[in-house]
Amino acid sequence: EQLEAKIGVPPGYFLWLSNFYPYKQGDRLIAGYARLDAATRKKHPLVMVGADWEGHLIACQELARTLGIAEDVKFMGWVGDGLLAPLYRHALAHCLPSREETFGRTVIESMACGVPVVVNDIPVMHEVTDRQGLILDYDNPEKVAAALQRMISDGPLREKLRAGGLRRAERFTFEKFTSDRIDVIRDWFRPGAQEERNALAQAQSFKKLRPAR
Repeated sequence: EQLEAKIGVPPGYFLWLSNFYPYKQGDRLIAGYARLDAATRKKHPLVMVGADWEGHLIACQELARTLGIAEDVKFMGWVGDGLLAPLYRHALAHCLPSREETFGRTVIESMACGVPVVVNDIPVMHEVTDRQGLILDYDNPEKVAAALQRMISDGPLREKLRAGGLRRAERFTFEKFTSDRIDVIRDWFRPGAQEERNALAQAQSFKKLRPAR
């Protein structure tokens, strides 16, 4: 109730959480969401959290107006860190249509909050979600609408993704993050490591110089 009072939207919304960088493709999510029927959109609005970047937020707002769904899409701007976890937990699903990512931090954050993710079909999302998310081609608005509708109507799927996402998120703790990097650093400086790297570099150089047959 406190969250609803702050954002003016009841639980069960679709969530976007990112600055409006063009490569995040907020317009693809809006275009697919617009294909849901009016009653569904009223019950499950689209909440988009993030600041403008090079006018892309303004373009997304204009697209929502053009498609006649401005009342169903709430643009919140950026919010404080204290509101992020409640925003995740009360969402029906977190949507990330980005065409490129190095990792996708919000995907893991969503999973850690027990919220299913609906992400774009790019290699890193397969790696990060490890089959614990719904992956689709956001360039196809019909597929986007179908995926969102499936998240609404398929309770067993939501529960499967919720449970799987929680398990997956456990593999991305801060402790594991730092431990992995410490292991790399230790390996770099262990006795004999520099000699091994030099030998490998020399072997690669010889391979490049070897004439092709």
